[in-house]
Amino acid sequence: MQYAPSASLSKYIKHYLLFNVPSNDQRKYRHFSNGHQGLVFILKNGELTLLNSRTKLPETFVLGQLSKSQEFQIKGTVSVLIVLFQPSGFYELTSIPGSKYINSFEDSRLIFGNEILKLKERLQLCSDSSIMINYLDSYFTEKAKGRQHSMTPSLENAVGIINNEKGRLSVNELCAKTGITERKIQRLFFEQIGISPKKFIGNIRLHSFLRQLRNEGDFSSLTKLSLDAGYYDQAHLIREFQKIVGIAPTEYLKTSRLAVNLFEV
Repeated sequence: MQYAPSASLSKYIKHYLLFNVPSNDQRKYRHFSNGHQGLVFILKNGELTLLNSRTKLPETFVLGQLSKSQEFQIKGTVSVLIVLFQPSGFYELTSIPGSKYINSFEDSRLIFGNEILKLKERLQLCSDSSIMINYLDSYFTEKAKGRQHSMTPSLENAVGIINNEKGRLSVNELCAKTGITERKIQRLFFEQIGISPKKFIGNIRLHSFLRQLRNEGDFSSLTKLSLDAGYYDQAHLIREFQKIVGIAPTEYLKTSRLAVNLFEV
């Protein structure tokens, strides 16, 4: 279930996401990029383990930008609460470059200190999601008061253009629309968002396609959906989809999903 942050925080936080893993079996999931960083709280007594390294994840961690999908195992009965930041929200609230934690699951205590564990304890005791949201809003409102960085206006304009175009443009076209050199736009994206403008554009285009696919659910129109989403043809879509998600679009729709970019394997 998605929950909106307070209006004053919407510049930094896209939404809060709360979901339960339906059983205490050991299940494997794949997570792929959506162009945002997140702060994750593992509630209840379950645990998450990265499959590629067999590393048990901390009870609360910062999920950095992903250049490749990640697979992990969930063991036990778990509730997961995710704070999904706006593209530069993590940078603005922490002053940490977005590129620092690429493909990383960093213990939140190393970034926010022990206060983040106190917040987790409060969240874990909540019996009502609205109380959870109030705790989160209060915590991040205080964080926002002490912020030292803001999203560069030229980058904010670039991100707005990409979202309005739903990722249907190239980096060269973006530079032409914004009047920013490619070198500068690369630097701004890496510093404040954590990935290249090309990857960010690709993520926005892919997730725009996923919305269309979920709404239509008609594989007979996959070629049309590909073109509408800004891909050259169906082959281009499938190639880019598999590169980010790891499976074909037709396979993706058959999966059991906890979130758009989190599905059981």
